[in-house]
Amino acid sequence: MNIPKFSVHHSVTATMVILLIVVLGFVSYTRLGLDLMPDITYPIISVAVGYPGVTPEDIENVLTKPLEEVISTVKNVKKVNSVSLEGFSVISVEFEWGTNIDMAAQDIRDSIDFMKSYALPADISKPIVYKFDISMIPLLEWGVIGGEDRSLKSLLRVSKDVLKNKLEQVDGVASVLVYGGEEEEVLIEIDRQKLDSLGISMDDIIMRLASENINVPGGYVEDGHREYILRTLAEFRDIEEIKNIPITVKSKVPIYVKDVADVQKTAKEARSFVRTNTKNSVLLIVSKESGANTVLVSNKIKKEMKNIKKLLPEDIKVMEIFDQATFINRMISATTSNAVVGGILAVIVLYFFLWNWRPTLAIALNIPLSILGTFIFLYFAGQTLNFITMAGLALGVGMLVDNSIVVIENIYRHFKEGKDRINASIDGASEVGMAITASTLTTVVVFLPLFFAKGITGKIFEGLGITVSVSLIASLLVSLTIIPVMVSKILTRSGRTLDHGKSSKWEARVINPIKNVYTGILRKALHNKKKTLMIVFGSVVVCALVAVFFTGKEFFPEMDNNMSMGSIKLPVGTSVEETNRITNLVENILMNQEGIEVVGGIVGVGEGQEIDASMGTGATGVHEAQLFIKLVDKKYRKKSSVQIFKEIKRKTPEFDGVKIEFRSMGSAMMLGGQNQKPVDIKIFGKDLNMLTEIANQISVKLEGVKGITNISNSAETGKPELKISIDREKAIRSGLTVGLVAQTIKTAFQGKVATKYRSGGDEFDVKVRFRKEDRNSIEDIGKIGVMAQGFSPMARGSVPLKELARIEYGAGYVNIKRENQKRVVSVTADIVGRDLAGVIGDAKKVIGKIVLPEGYFVQYSGEAQQMFETFRDLGLILLLALVLIYMVMAAEFESLVHPFVIMFTVPFAFVGVILALFFTGKPISLPAGMGGLILSGTIVNNGIVLVDYINQLIRRGKEKIEAIIEAGNTRLRPVLMTALTTILGMIPMAISRSEGAEMRSVVSVSIMGGLFIGTVLTLIVLPVIYIIIDDWSQKFGAKLRFLVRREK
Repeated sequence: MNIPKFSVHHSVTATMVILLIVVLGFVSYTRLGLDLMPDITYPIISVAVGYPGVTPEDIENVLTKPLEEVISTVKNVKKVNSVSLEGFSVISVEFEWGTNIDMAAQDIRDSIDFMKSYALPADISKPIVYKFDISMIPLLEWGVIGGEDRSLKSLLRVSKDVLKNKLEQVDGVASVLVYGGEEEEVLIEIDRQKLDSLGISMDDIIMRLASENINVPGGYVEDGHREYILRTLAEFRDIEEIKNIPITVKSKVPIYVKDVADVQKTAKEARSFVRTNTKNSVLLIVSKESGANTVLVSNKIKKEMKNIKKLLPEDIKVMEIFDQATFINRMISATTSNAVVGGILAVIVLYFFLWNWRPTLAIALNIPLSILGTFIFLYFAGQTLNFITMAGLALGVGMLVDNSIVVIENIYRHFKEGKDRINASIDGASEVGMAITASTLTTVVVFLPLFFAKGITGKIFEGLGITVSVSLIASLLVSLTIIPVMVSKILTRSGRTLDHGKSSKWEARVINPIKNVYTGILRKALHNKKKTLMIVFGSVVVCALVAVFFTGKEFFPEMDNNMSMGSIKLPVGTSVEETNRITNLVENILMNQEGIEVVGGIVGVGEGQEIDASMGTGATGVHEAQLFIKLVDKKYRKKSSVQIFKEIKRKTPEFDGVKIEFRSMGSAMMLGGQNQKPVDIKIFGKDLNMLTEIANQISVKLEGVKGITNISNSAETGKPELKISIDREKAIRSGLTVGLVAQTIKTAFQGKVATKYRSGGDEFDVKVRFRKEDRNSIEDIGKIGVMAQGFSPMARGSVPLKELARIEYGAGYVNIKRENQKRVVSVTADIVGRDLAGVIGDAKKVIGKIVLPEGYFVQYSGEAQQMFETFRDLGLILLLALVLIYMVMAAEFESLVHPFVIMFTVPFAFVGVILALFFTGKPISLPAGMGGLILSGTIVNNGIVLVDYINQLIRRGKEKIEAIIEAGNTRLRPVLMTALTTILGMIPMAISRSEGAEMRSVVSVSIMGGLFIGTVLTLIVLPVIYIIIDDWSQKFGAKLRFLVRREK
């Protein structure tokens, strides 16, 4: 079926198709969701288990190791990482891509439930198993600030009862986490001396409280014709009732709780502080449901927040710290404006070459029609408008007109030869139909390998491939159907025509001189084939050397947006009060810095933050603080986030042992929240002391590497410990066990929740522990009385701990990390002023000089590992893409030789990519690799059009040299038009400074440089290669036919 012929003869049908695309495209656009990135569920599952008060070393032995062993048996497990913190164990399980994560999570739950009854301590918290996906990145963060007279207890109550409850009812909200404020509890503070004198243990009090605070159903009773339910009501009604609970009877006199303890309702002991703009506050962090529309949910939440604010007391203010939707809207708006400006520039290029508004308008209509067609596909495919898909559309704007340019230019040529407008439209479109189909397919097939790629590279850029491919296919269909119809209606031989009037004068004055210059250069190249090839291939070698030695390499460009994070780390063992003081000082400096709008901070470790700490996004102890910093919008500030934070560091006084770091959240958000350092050197081995020693040596070596900053060591030691060694023989003589002694110590100092107290619909912990005076010094530890059981009632009595145990000073580890069931210590660092590959290369040189003990080895991880893995994957993807491109061209040309000739355009283009990156100072990175991948499918298009026409002329009887010159002369204008429309269409992206510009500019610069150099070399060098290889293939073919068939 001849598609152009059918379309021209059925113009009404074609018009209806246009209207259908327009209507469905607009409807689809209005229903497409807006997100930052494609909805990716990473093959990662984390398991979190709490065991309060237990040291990291004990957590490793009793929780982490047993859990690792059972989890490692689950199918498709790739890697198991773990971190043992004080009172907490978190295990991260990475599966092979393609694994059903829901099924894997259930397998892990089943395995843990099976072993929990016999291999894990009884008093651990319920294990939490959760998946990792992009929806875990907070959607919104707010700081809630109260008036001077409002207590933190009241502020927390309002935040939970009003804000949290109402926001969680919004459709699409998964959770609202609340940090800060003061939570209340009923604290029973025991007087140790009274307890010992009465011979009562703390367990006696705890058991009595638990057994007294109950409501128990008792069945039912019938009385006549009525039935009554029996209930024993004994729950505590008020604090006085708790005070008057009898514990035991001594000499027929009851001993009450109030006789040995003070009972009061009070705030829980502060282990963290939360502030917003230096004022005590409550922090709200809102997360959306997986798969929910980010912008839509955010708009609903903000609308609900407006209603909630009307209900809040006047003294309570809610300040926005972070809104992911705002970042998305700005990024997509910037990408859209880049696409629009790029499209306008492409149309200007068209008009420059055609100098007639009629064909220019016809070609320009291809852009909106193809984009609207892409919206239809994205909607029915369940995709969203996100940064990746919008970048695909912006990148494709200049390419969308390529097919139309070739079609219209060929129709124009047929029309000049004397054909009427109908036949010129049909013949012109039909003649190049196969060529533009092949050129479109070569661009589309480069994305097919992405669907087979494993890892983050394939998943993130899958949407880019879909968008570019669909838009180009839509452009092809428009070029073969709608364009011939439109041109057949607008062609005329009077007035402003395509071959008379202004357009012909413009061609004679501007286009023809360009053609004459090109023809002269081409003739010289054809007559000096060896010299031409030596110059070109010499340039390829030089550029390869430039790429290896002078062009930097990194995984992903650092992105500047208005949301950043800061971390403050003091020496291990620093009190929460001192950490709070230093953090407050830094917050004040931040608030006085131009360009900063809001500062939120969490000092220490609050309840529920353990998982954040294990993932590297939160504090690991009271010696650390985390800051959330909202900067002024990028377009309204004069300095970048890097410059602002450099200035802040300069203004901040230097404190001994204090480390302050700042980092933009832009790159982390683009990569799905993965928080990895550029430099991450892992040391594996058994002994923690030896690992720490090696890590310290590596840290010292790294200090001498240029570009490395913020060196950190995960093996943080020095946390003060008092180690209590219990004499088992003395304990057994007193009728005690080590476990009972340890629990008594834990209850005395940390406290133990005996039961719950309910009042006014609220529930409060009832905690039992020693009063402050009895746990205020190290000597008080030895005075703890452990109730001896003995072997008879007469042997019962209190034994001081100092008679049962030895108390020694020591230092413990803050955390213990493991990878694939081996202990590991990480040395991490940031980089400044250098590319990642160069820094890693220098780091390897200095670290290689360290002699490691037997059984210990070093591994490079973090962004460096991601970069090398990504480049490896991109290399394989590109290789497969080139094979597919060759196959498409071989099928189109029915030749194995001519596609091989066209493939030479790819190294030509890569010369341009390297030169463009080198001269613009941009390192080779993942976005640059994606630009190169797109380019490999685009650059061959000009070669296809050129070689296809050379073959047509030779089949018509033209001599080879003349056929090449005529084909080059004829195809010069469409080749230049397609190249320049694409190049100029990407200029707005290349020079953009808005949100997301760091990535868009790298991709566009790569394609622009490659397309410019590749097009020039295609027009001049490709004909030389064509004639050499064609002559060689004919000679070789003749010899082969003689050998096989004995034909001369």
